[in-house]
Amino acid sequence: MINIMVVSENRILLKEINTYLCNEDKYEISFVNFSANSLEEFIKIKPEIVILDRDTITPYKTIIKQIKDSNWQYNMIIIHNNDYVDITIDENKKWLNKKYLSKEKVINTLEVIYKNLNTTYEYEDNYVFLSEEKFHLKSNLNYYTLFLAKYNGKNKIFFTQEKFDKLKYVILAYGSIDIICKENKDILLSISKSQISRKIELKSIVKALQEFCFEEYTFFFAENVIWNDLQNVCSKIIKLSEYAYFYNEQIISIEEVYKQVCNMEVKELSSDFINLLDSIFYNRKKEIINKTKNMYMRTIKNKLDFNAIYYIRGSINILDILIKSKSEDDLDELNFNFTNIEDEFENSKNKFLEYANVIEERKMMKIVKKAVIFIFQNATKDISLETTAYEMNISKVYLSRVFKKEVGITFMELLKIIRIYNAKHLLTYTDLKVYEISNEVGYFDSNYFNRQFKKVTSFTPEEYRKTKRKESCIESFI
Repeated sequence: MINIMVVSENRILLKEINTYLCNEDKYEISFVNFSANSLEEFIKIKPEIVILDRDTITPYKTIIKQIKDSNWQYNMIIIHNNDYVDITIDENKKWLNKKYLSKEKVINTLEVIYKNLNTTYEYEDNYVFLSEEKFHLKSNLNYYTLFLAKYNGKNKIFFTQEKFDKLKYVILAYGSIDIICKENKDILLSISKSQISRKIELKSIVKALQEFCFEEYTFFFAENVIWNDLQNVCSKIIKLSEYAYFYNEQIISIEEVYKQVCNMEVKELSSDFINLLDSIFYNRKKEIINKTKNMYMRTIKNKLDFNAIYYIRGSINILDILIKSKSEDDLDELNFNFTNIEDEFENSKNKFLEYANVIEERKMMKIVKKAVIFIFQNATKDISLETTAYEMNISKVYLSRVFKKEVGITFMELLKIIRIYNAKHLLTYTDLKVYEISNEVGYFDSNYFNRQFKKVTSFTPEEYRKTKRKESCIESFI
């Protein structure tokens, strides 16, 4: 149902428009006498479309400015009785000449607006609104509290309508619910704050939600949201709920999430990983556990950095090729399906311990271990088999032979895998130019980098970036 507010001093015009629209089921019409109180009526009705009679005693530009300053999303049709159209008001307004006014013209104009109506009221395609309206505000200039209960467990949960009705009954004890929506398991509530008793605290409402949702839920909330900002905050809280991955089963305000998000530099990430790599290759188990825990549960968790998670996942893929002899074609094929950082930390720790055991069982030569670590440490520099052999004080022929025998791929193949992976990461998660990325990962000739990248991925760097940006589900809001 689309709300329409018709504003005019002309009773005959109001009656005429009513005749045109009275049988149109998808429109709900409110008629308002043009006056200084029109803004108050606008706030109460919150229409998607305003039909305004320009030919009035009261200056019509005044009411247009007041409505515009309210920041409410709306469309306007202006009815006038001459051929002059004042486009300085707003080029997006629709104009209808009263001389030629007809039911067909009014309906057709409304249909155009209806088809292109602002999508502010739509949130996520996979959210289903249980109220009859997709978005309906009930109170005048009221403050709202928004809650989103985000499920971050592994089981499939499907709430029935009966259970949602029970939740609605429970929450009504605290305040008026304007919206309840779900995505099989996630729940969004918008509660009219003016109707909540001052004795009721946020934790009481959360407790009721927790009893309804049981375990494995993270609760996000936003307080003191004004009516004309409600759509925007609803969209943000839905998107920010992805950070439940870091806030497993906590209660957190979206303001706190904003403050904490901070992306790490690739150099910082690679430094932490190389430090861990040394412990893996020399099977120092306590160090592996402590360094992995520090990397995940302190550095990454404290910064809420999804990019860092993806970087470490890619590094694990490289180690699978290097240590477990997987094909390079598998580099992007490993699936990491974790719902929280604690699970991911446990999985990564176990993988790193497994790698350490495999290296020890294979009795990898110390010189090869040094060479592998040297490649990871210096992949962004202008290194080669020859310069590495020189640094290690051995012949390049000998290093090439034992490296291939022990690792299964050549020195230059491993170097290329690391550089191309780092390039993929930078193309996906930064706005650096391609030539800057080329230099950053160790290719100082951008044309050569482009050829190598396309040879490995079948895409140019620009094509890869466009593809991955479309696939990316995590957005930045800072």
